[in-house]
Formats: sequence, C-alpha cells, structure tokens
Amino acid sequence: MLRFTARDLIRDLQALLRDRYRDNDGGIAIVKEVIQNADDAGATALFLAHFEEAAPEAGVNPLCFRAGILVVNDAPFEKRHERAFTSFSTSSKDQEEGQIGRFGIGRKSLFHWTEVIFYLGCAADGKVRGGVINPWAEQQDEGEGSNRSVYVDQRNPSWLEWKTDGREGAILRERAMRLLGARGKKPWFAVWLPSRPEADEGRSLTRVSTDREILPFSRARLDPVARLMPQLSKLVRIEFHIVPLDPNTKTTAIARIERDGAGLGRPGADILSGDRDTTGTVSIGLIGPTGRQNDSWKLDYHIAERLVDGNELTEIKTHPNWPTEPPEDFQNPDAMATPAKAAPHGGASVIIGTASDPLGGRLQLHNAIFLPLSGASATERVSMSVPVDVSVFLHGYQFPDSGRQHVDGNPEVMAAEPDSAPGVRARWNQLVRQHATLPNLLPALARALNGCSTAQGRRILKAINQSALLRDSRGPITVSHQLVVGPGFAKATLVHASQRCLGLPEPRDKPVLAALAEVAEEMAGRFALAWCDDPGLLTTHRTDDWKSDDIKAFGDRIRRNFGSEPKAWLGWMATWAQGLGRVAPDEVGAMALAIYRACMADEDWSKLTKDSAWKELVPQTRSSHRDRHHPDPVRSSAHA
Repeated sequence: MLRFTARDLIRDLQALLRDRYRDNDGGIAIVKEVIQNADDAGATALFLAHFEEAAPEAGVNPLCFRAGILVVNDAPFEKRHERAFTSFSTSSKDQEEGQIGRFGIGRKSLFHWTEVIFYLGCAADGKVRGGVINPWAEQQDEGEGSNRSVYVDQRNPSWLEWKTDGREGAILRERAMRLLGARGKKPWFAVWLPSRPEADEGRSLTRVSTDREILPFSRARLDPVARLMPQLSKLVRIEFHIVPLDPNTKTTAIARIERDGAGLGRPGADILSGDRDTTGTVSIGLIGPTGRQNDSWKLDYHIAERLVDGNELTEIKTHPNWPTEPPEDFQNPDAMATPAKAAPHGGASVIIGTASDPLGGRLQLHNAIFLPLSGASATERVSMSVPVDVSVFLHGYQFPDSGRQHVDGNPEVMAAEPDSAPGVRARWNQLVRQHATLPNLLPALARALNGCSTAQGRRILKAINQSALLRDSRGPITVSHQLVVGPGFAKATLVHASQRCLGLPEPRDKPVLAALAEVAEEMAGRFALAWCDDPGLLTTHRTDDWKSDDIKAFGDRIRRNFGSEPKAWLGWMATWAQGLGRVAPDEVGAMALAIYRACMADEDWSKLTKDSAWKELVPQTRSSHRDRHHPDPVRSSAHA
C-alpha cells in the first residue's frame, strides 16, 4: 500500500503554488479560483471577509481566533463535496458537463493564504459537515491491527482540534451567519483561512501575508473581478468585507459587485443548441463604515454564444484517442473509463466601462474556458484614445494545459501526429475556436458598440483592427458576419458575410451624407456601402471591388441629388482621390472620375472639368478621363 508523508504532501503543494497557481497579482487570481468554485457549486452569492484577531479561548483551536479570511457562499455542501474538498487531487465535478473546473485542484490555491483550512457547510437536507485540513499532519495507524488511521501534528497538535458541533464549529457558523444574513436559512458553505504564524520557521507553504489588503477594496482591483461576472452561470453577487472584532460594530468596509442579467450559458443547461444572445449590467459599489457609498460604477456586457451541431466536432468525439477520465467507481472491475467532458460550445463576451485613466482606455483580449486562462492577465492589450476600457473574453469549451494557463495544443504535433491523443486534443481545440468561438465576436461587438458614441465605437473598432487576433484570424471572425460603418448607419452594423461591401469616402457635407444614406438603403439588395476610410471596417472581402455595373447603378441613384450641391460633391470626390493616394495618381483618378462622371449629364461634366476649382482639388485626374462616355474603373489596391 502506498503511503504519503506530510513532507511529500507539502512539497507537492509548494510546487503547485509556485508553478500552477502563482500569486502574481496580489491575490486576484486566487479570488478568481474561489469565484469559479462557488459558481460551479451553484451559489448565487459569495462573501469574502477579513476578520480581525480575537482573544483566544481555553480548549479551543487557537487558529479560530487569529486574523484571517472567511469565504462563504450559499451553495449546499453535500457528502460528495466534502469527499472532494478533503482529497488532494480529486473533484466532485469531473463528470458534470458545463462546470468550469476540470481537474478539481483550484481549491489548493487557498494555501497561498493559510497553512490550515477549516470548513463547515450545510447540505440541502440540513445535515452539517465540517472539519480541518492540515497538510502538516502525518497519517498514522490508530493502533496495531487497526485498519483506521489518524492524523497527528506533533509540532502544533492544537491545529487539529475540531468539533463540528463544538466551539470551533459554532465560531465558524456565527461568522458565516453574520455575512449570509437571511441567506443563512438556506444551505451554505464556509471556509476559514487563518493567517499564517510568522514566527513558526519552517512551517510556511508560501510567503504570502494574509491581511486585509489581500481583498480588493479599490477601483483598480475591483474592476478586473467585476469583469468576470458575465462569464459566470449562477453567481450574481460578490461581496468583500472588513469585519471588526466586536460583533455589534458595523463592518468597516464593503465592496459589492452585482450582475443584472444572465451570464454565459452552460451547454446542456442554459443552451441546448443553436445561438444565444445575452445583454446585462454589472454594478460595483464601495461602501464605508457609515453605510455611505463612496464610489460606484457600472459595466455593460454583451454575449454571443453558440452550441454547434454536426460537422467534424461531432465526429472527433468518437475518435479512439479521444481523452478519457477514470470511472468514478474505479474499484469496480466492470467500471469503464468515461469520455472527457467537452461540448462544441463557444462564445464572445464584450464588457465596456469607463476607464480609470481619463486620457485613454485599453482593449484587453482574453482567451477563456468560461473564465479567462492565465490568471487575470490579458493575452493581448491595445491602447485606445477614448476613456473606456473594453474586455473581450473569447470562450471555447476546450482542453487547457495542465496548469490552466493556455489552451492545449501544439500545431506541429497536430500536423505530425493527428491521430495521437495530443493531436486529437489539439484538433478539437482548433475546431472549437474556428467554428464555435471566433464567429461570435462581431455579433457581440456590434451590440456592445450600440451603447457607445460614434467616436468611441470607431476607436474600439480601430483597436480591434490593430490586434494580432484580427490579423491572424480574420477568416473565422468574418465567416458569418461583417461589421461596417457606412451611409445610413452611423454606428457599426452587422451585414451577412456573403454581402458585398463597397467602399466610399465619408463626406463631411450633410447634403451629400443624406443623399448617400438614401442610396445605401436603395442598394442594400445589391451591395452594402461602407466608409472605406474608416479604421474599424471588419469585412470578409475587399471593399474596392467596384465594377462597371456597380458604378452605373450607383451613379443612377445619386444623379438626382447631384445638381443641388455640385461643390459639395466635388469636394467629396477630391477627398476620395487624395485619401487613396497610396496607389498611382492616374489609377485613383480613373476610379474617382468613373463614378463622378456617371453622376453627371454631359453638359454639366463639360462645364465642371473646366472649373479652376476642379483642377486645383483633383489635379491628378486631368489625364484620366479619355473615354468619359464609357469609363471603366481601375481597381485600387488600397484596402480599408
């Protein structure tokens, strides 16, 4: 029989905390793990509170009275949850599709904050379970001939003192009820993380100090946590508290995050097939000891998600090397390994809020498996010249690497060994991203930008265009939709991927703009008109693919509006020719003149080309209208 010493366990925990659950952001990554576990358990509310140190009581575990962090949620704590919580590397959610955790080891990150974990919870039937997890304790046989074992901590024997129905359990329950309030009548679960003794040399898993500063009580630290809320399923409220020693004294500080609206769906529960769109708001508030709100702000979020049916994603799950997981009852000789949980589910969430820096905001892109990978850090950041911060979470139900830092998959392995287990995992991840994740970006982005000003929307689109994400993945992003700004719609608008989009320069004169808006509506069945000089154009095809028939149809539509403002139309065409100056002037002139000429009667054309204003504004066009009766456009190589 294999046995593990406390030293083995401590070394494994230290490696886990150092390599897999690094605390590089002042505790936010650990808070994310706590949030993830609460949401997976079905909690709707989560509380994290710092309690001050209290006077010890004789005969009671002294760690109950140290300062520390109390984590409480309103989810039931069943027997299977206790079994998983107290096991080093198991999870009660391995076979539950739609839950975020895959390896069941995220709770080990709590040891960043403590040396010993106390837990107490109430099941749906009212049964209360509790205990202590002390990795420093050695497992020993209870006595000769006994099959039972006990845990012994010879250095700090009091650390193991615990009675669920005794004083230790009562202290933990009183503190939990103080936070839960009316929710305490329902099932609940609480974890006490006493601060680590600083003087106990050699008994420290990490060097992280557990004080009140570990919890986010500033706008800069709360905002990243609030931006996780749209990715959650059931959890709609998170509170952070600093609790004084005296139970009759009000909490000295509260930070509250609340979500109004549904979150990212879970396949098999919230989304069964097809597409799903969600919109909502996240409210954040900082409340002082007097109950007065010191600061508050909101985030708007928009989610587009889909559960893909058919295609290769269905076939690959039947592959002989599809990942498997051990059976829950692995001692049963008839038990079989089960296929690893995964669903062809993906989504894009766009969260927009006021930037903390009034001089400019940031676009942050995150890869996610429900919640973002790589802790709380973004995979890409792009600065913007507008005071809004935009977070984009690209979720795919994929296989992460063992540290849940990246999506698993090596393209070289997938190419060289496509039928190997790593190759199958990599292929699944690639297919989910292409078919279920990236096509949701433009629908979510379009709805999000409807709540922004035109200027803000265009700056955000410009940032998207500057990202490596669009450069590397334009095809799957625009496979279903294009996102354009053009006449008739000042803000970004979705058009179908099959729709041709033809570029025009955006006029400054209102009569020209109004006329083009009418033309755009009339021509919608043939092609969409878009501002080719807009930096945020997200199209499937080139926008300079004007053909002779397009020019004639376009010219026929605007001919009736042209005569009223000839100077305005002249300026518009000159702007176009000058704006596309990256190509040869005679090519620009040929294209500009072809459209310009199609809009005029012969006598007007002859009169205008002799005008000094024309020669001054568009000098490069003078040699480009040899056949003005049958102008053929020269395609510009400029691409919006």
